[in-house]
Amino acid sequence: MLVVKNLKKNFGSKKVLKGVDFKAEKGKITVLCGPNGAGKTTLIRIILKLMKYDEGEVSLSTDFNKIGFIFHKDILFSDITLKENLLFFTKVKRKNINKEIFDKYLNLFNLKNDLNTKLSKYSSGMKRKAELLRVILEEPEFMILDEPTANLDPLVKIEIRELLKKLNSEKNITIFMTSHNLDEVEKIGDKILILNNGKIAWTGDKKILEEEKLELEEKFLEIVRGGKNE
Repeated sequence: MLVVKNLKKNFGSKKVLKGVDFKAEKGKITVLCGPNGAGKTTLIRIILKLMKYDEGEVSLSTDFNKIGFIFHKDILFSDITLKENLLFFTKVKRKNINKEIFDKYLNLFNLKNDLNTKLSKYSSGMKRKAELLRVILEEPEFMILDEPTANLDPLVKIEIRELLKKLNSEKNITIFMTSHNLDEVEKIGDKILILNNGKIAWTGDKKILEEEKLELEEKFLEIVRGGKNE
């Protein structure tokens, strides 16, 4: 479980996070959405201990070595092959490549014929699949993903969304992710968070939206355009 309490982060005089509170429950998919500049990536970097925060508390019950992460920008090296990348990153995580998992997802992602191709030759969709393969081979208990389907064509977005749901249901992997795609958020999220004006403005799920007789897009616009926080 991930617990964030009263988290605050300033960049000089600019207050980005003004007291963020939420929980990402074990075995669930929690999706954070919000307008550009809301602080989603800042929050991810703080959770992954890549950035210090000013006040508050971040508690993660999972061992840090069992966390897999994907940033908005790819971290795989473009000047070496996929195989070389995977060997490097599994070694960093002190993992041996599980051949069964490797073969399964290599085939699923249609990357088998490109295993010895440099990533500089990959399309953006192929690179994102390669990043997911890197994380899956680490056999994480918790995945933290910053915009995992950003700038991808619709088919690849659907493939990745379905894969994440499968990993969550079959392997009980807890997932915390950010997304700009509200349709995707509604389809994948067990729990939905809207970050606005430095705080979590709304927490809910598809069932709550149905009870309120609202689409997520309507709720999102109501909050962001109205500047509302609960």
